[in-house]
Amino acid sequence: MTFSDSEEHIMSKILAAVEDEPTMEHIEKRHILSVLTFPNLEIRINEQVVYHNGIPVPLTHHEFFTLLYLAQHPSWVLSKSMIYEAVWKADPEHCGAAVTNVVYSLRRKIGEGYIETVVGSRYRFVGLEFGGDSIGKVLVVTFTGDEEEIADKVVSALMNKGNFEYMERKAEEALYFRDLTIYPDKREVYHRGKEAGLTFTQFEILHILARKPGRVFTKEILYELLWDELYSNSADIVMSHISRIRKKIEDNSQKPFYIQTVWSVGYRFNPNAVK
Repeated sequence: MTFSDSEEHIMSKILAAVEDEPTMEHIEKRHILSVLTFPNLEIRINEQVVYHNGIPVPLTHHEFFTLLYLAQHPSWVLSKSMIYEAVWKADPEHCGAAVTNVVYSLRRKIGEGYIETVVGSRYRFVGLEFGGDSIGKVLVVTFTGDEEEIADKVVSALMNKGNFEYMERKAEEALYFRDLTIYPDKREVYHRGKEAGLTFTQFEILHILARKPGRVFTKEILYELLWDELYSNSADIVMSHISRIRKKIEDNSQKPFYIQTVWSVGYRFNPNAVK
């Protein structure tokens, strides 16, 4: 697997997924950079500092993490709801003008050339298009036949990286369950023939669970897969999203059929729902 310097987060995510495995002790984290560099712009992740033309730029918490989220997904078109969920970690229904105001403030502080507005109140980071990092890195990971679970973690880490879509999404067919159909490529979910209208994060959670019916995912694992950071007593946000998903796909959200709670552990997708 090869990565550019601006894709350090992908390699870090893979290493985080496998670092606790005994067979992966040889991987050294010291080789992983924590800086994203673009023309006249440097984002130091660990220090949470941004430099523009060599001068530190004072950013608020939300400004820094909005810029980081956009820069970690170069050329991706991201809606305000997606940004709000990722940065504010809250229901996008409460987004309002928060993202718009933060993007406006960022442009004043770092210039107009990095964040582009796309039709429909969406944004994308265009730093790579005028000369951002393209220095490649190679990560070689091998697995034995009994390490399927580790391999799944690596694939999960790569699922949202455009260059790796062919590994999973382009080859993935629709998932059919009792009265529920999931179309991964279109990111659509239908319950009894009616579109469920899931948000970005809600779809990701359902897709993770539905791809592995019967497998139990802890709240910690779901949180870390979705928000690319270590779990820190943030179970409520996972529970909140699960609750909203159930209201959209279950006949009775109080007695869920598809997403089952495994008490004191986490959640699983009902294996009996598979057609």
